[in-house]
Amino acid sequence: MAETIPLDHRPRHFGGHRVYFLCPGDTHAGCGRRVTKLFLAHRYFLCRQCSGLVHASPYKYPWQRAARRAHKLRQRLAIGGIDAPLPEKPRGMQVHTYARLLDEVLQAEMRAGDAYTNWLQRLAARVESRDVNS
Repeated sequence: MAETIPLDHRPRHFGGHRVYFLCPGDTHAGCGRRVTKLFLAHRYFLCRQCSGLVHASPYKYPWQRAARRAHKLRQRLAIGGIDAPLPEKPRGMQVHTYARLLDEVLQAEMRAGDAYTNWLQRLAARVESRDVNS
């Protein structure tokens, strides 16, 4: 079975054009949303909205989201791990940008630690309540 997906060409500010897919949408009526990605769902290629897909981050624990944020910032600054020494400022990066990113890493790691501690405390309380009820 072949499916035809319409394309939309949009001009760019500095010349050229960009090609987008137009979502065929729910059944064959088509939502017509202009998107860069289509997903295979129920034998059709649909946009994220019509496919009913969501991002994974809402389903993660707060400590996992904060730890991921800290990890991405550490990668940007080429910091190995939490206990690794701080590297020199990357060449070409402004001093205030480097200082801001270091502060963001610290804040994200503190949030991750706090959220993880809270999660462990709630888990321990839940295990204790099961033991008492048994």
